[in-house]
Amino acid sequence: LGLYLSISLIFTPGHSLASEEGVKPEVNRKIEALLNTKSLVIDGVEILTRPILLEVYADHDFEPYWTEPGHVQKLMDLIDQSADHGLDPADYNALLLHRLVFQQSRSPSAQLEAEEEILLMESLLRYGYHRRFGKVKASSLDPDINFRRELFNDQPPSVTIEQALGAASLADFVQMVAANGPVYRHLQDVLARYRDIEEAGGWPTVAEGPALRKGDQDDRVAAVRQRLAVTGDLPAGTSTTSPDFDRDVERAVVFFQARHALDDDGIVGKQTIEALNVPAKVRVNQLRLSLERLRWVNQEAADTLVAVNIAGFRVFFYKNGQLEWTTRAMVGKHYRKTPVFRGDMAYLEFNPTWTIPPGILRNDTLPAIKRDPNYLAS
Repeated sequence: LGLYLSISLIFTPGHSLASEEGVKPEVNRKIEALLNTKSLVIDGVEILTRPILLEVYADHDFEPYWTEPGHVQKLMDLIDQSADHGLDPADYNALLLHRLVFQQSRSPSAQLEAEEEILLMESLLRYGYHRRFGKVKASSLDPDINFRRELFNDQPPSVTIEQALGAASLADFVQMVAANGPVYRHLQDVLARYRDIEEAGGWPTVAEGPALRKGDQDDRVAAVRQRLAVTGDLPAGTSTTSPDFDRDVERAVVFFQARHALDDDGIVGKQTIEALNVPAKVRVNQLRLSLERLRWVNQEAADTLVAVNIAGFRVFFYKNGQLEWTTRAMVGKHYRKTPVFRGDMAYLEFNPTWTIPPGILRNDTLPAIKRDPNYLAS
């Protein structure tokens, strides 16, 4: 993908998306006919946004939008950069658009121009929707998830398309429509770092065996040092070959454990070894999934927010995009999960009283009291 993006775009006469004399009515008719096809497939690509496209182009008298080569370049740049968000450029027809739009040997025709027009808009709408709402329908994975799916505004889609293509930067426009906060941006940075690690060959594995702790001498400690050095948990310049489990190794292990929501006791036991040995490729995909989950709930540009990592039992407070405070958090059990939601905070209560919720009282507390009359006291 990077190859064609680095080549300047050259459009030969008669091969541009719009002729110098203006768009021919025949192209308009072709666009209208194609979009009125119930099941539209162009060059092997199913046009999933056809109903929306029909509305967009009907408001535009079925005239092409992609009339300037610069517009196409902006879209190609956007698609190429979709990987930075954990998305796949192939989902937005990157190679097909390159072949159809930028090849110079094709014979110009109204049919081909209409197909190119629809493919370009299909790719933009797919990308924009994925950035704003996510690629996966959240409720299909978690029926209890609670968040709003709001459009950018109440204006017709055709107006939004005109604003997007008329913007100085298509990427900045999409960023505004699919705004994200500091947690999302941080995950993007970490994803880029872990992709570099994966491309460099990942990290060494640590052999199973007895738990390792401060004061031990073991050949496996060198593997622990090397593993922690790759992800920056072990400070640069620290030995990666010594078999001694010293204070530096203990601190690095604690840091790694805290980052992975493990008991941060500084001991390399079974769970810590399993976490150390998760391949870099798996971590990359976990980060991609985390970005997807954030797209489900974090749709506005909120630089001041409270974020709860349910799986990690942590709560974070961000102010003006900077992490100001973090602490432990109570979450539900696996069989009675804490719900995933996003909402506006109206008030903050310090040192609140706590009354046992009816569900916990019925399902947990009363059965425990029946088993042990001293349960509440203990």
